[in-house]
Amino acid sequence: MKILNTLLFFLCLPLFLNAQSATDDWTFHHNPEDGWFGNISEGPNGHIFVGGGSPQSHFREYDGNNWTLYNQSNTGAPFGFFGRDLITDSNGTLWLSPGNANGVTSWDGTNLTNFNTTNSDIISNSNFGVGIDENNTLWTTSMQSFDGTNWETYSPNGCYHGGMRLVFVDSDNAVWIYGVFGIGIETGILDQPCIFRIANGEVTAFHIDNGDNLPVLSGGYHLIGELSDGTLFVAGKTLNGIELKTFDGENWQDLDTYTGPEAGSSFWGLWVDANGNILLGGQKDATTAQIVKYCQGTWTFYDLPEADGFPKVIYDLMVDRQSRLWISGQTGLASLPYTSTTCLTTTGLDPVQNEAHACAYLRYENGYLMPLNCAQSEQITSFTIYDALGRQIGHHRWTGQSTSIGQLPTGMYAVRLEFKDHKAFSTQIIVN
Repeated sequence: MKILNTLLFFLCLPLFLNAQSATDDWTFHHNPEDGWFGNISEGPNGHIFVGGGSPQSHFREYDGNNWTLYNQSNTGAPFGFFGRDLITDSNGTLWLSPGNANGVTSWDGTNLTNFNTTNSDIISNSNFGVGIDENNTLWTTSMQSFDGTNWETYSPNGCYHGGMRLVFVDSDNAVWIYGVFGIGIETGILDQPCIFRIANGEVTAFHIDNGDNLPVLSGGYHLIGELSDGTLFVAGKTLNGIELKTFDGENWQDLDTYTGPEAGSSFWGLWVDANGNILLGGQKDATTAQIVKYCQGTWTFYDLPEADGFPKVIYDLMVDRQSRLWISGQTGLASLPYTSTTCLTTTGLDPVQNEAHACAYLRYENGYLMPLNCAQSEQITSFTIYDALGRQIGHHRWTGQSTSIGQLPTGMYAVRLEFKDHKAFSTQIIVN
């Protein structure tokens, strides 16, 4: 018979690293005078590119060991051509959009080429976002494409598109242009804002505020992503909470809404990891950045420490091919080793725990897990078990006061209890 050490294991060790060790695991890639950092992109060669601005617009390249800084002083480029958004194409060329001025710029590792309204057929110098499709064609938030020779312009069909911030290309090579700032919608400043889909040369406009079932935001951007099964979704912070909608090819359907108090005030960055977890990056309040993780109905919230090196708000986040999570934002650029399973665990981040759901003791005996003195145990929906390396070894539906989980080898295990209100509590057991 294998039983929990001394039968009862007092709750004291969380599944995730504590705040101090989590801070120690982060690597900070900036100096205090660097200002803010914009979007992050990984090139075909694995190099990391990050845009930035204030006090001087710039972008940086990281080869895994060293950073190279490119700015107006060492490139001779027009001020403001860096910063807001950037992406690398399949040839390794970096494309940058500055936001309010100077069109778009390409960087091939040696030469910078700027495209603006005076030297090209680009229709606007204000481009906040860029994207690359499977044909290596550039797309801008001005609803233009560039194949390396010619610029092509697409009509917004009478829908407002001046506030677009982001470009996303889905697995069907359809281009989505979106990202209207949410507060403007709530206050009625913008006229008929839309999300646009361009596929096979045709533009479809989905209206945010008149019946297309898209979230009406209270802060941040609309954020579009795609799961591994091809399901397209949009996420955003609304007055109701955090809303997720999926796209069935014609219409937007409700997926989930989180209405609890943990939700932040705005979200600006999105990433879908290799296991299908949705990561949202943004701001909880004026001094605290937040990462939200969503998987199959479960929400987990990570409030970053209010400490030097961490951004006060996250503008972008991504996981690179070396399994590092990168975050950028206001006064911060940092990375962290990232371990993901198919349902919600990340080594190195502290989830916001709900003490009302604390299980004071857990007992494991003869293949069964039993919580003792667990507040609201009838509200448990499921639980996930991880080994000492953070690998998921089982996910179980809660069946009552005693649930069969099979025989576990000797060792230490983390157990994450999930509740009906989407909150969670994590603890550990030791099997002898």
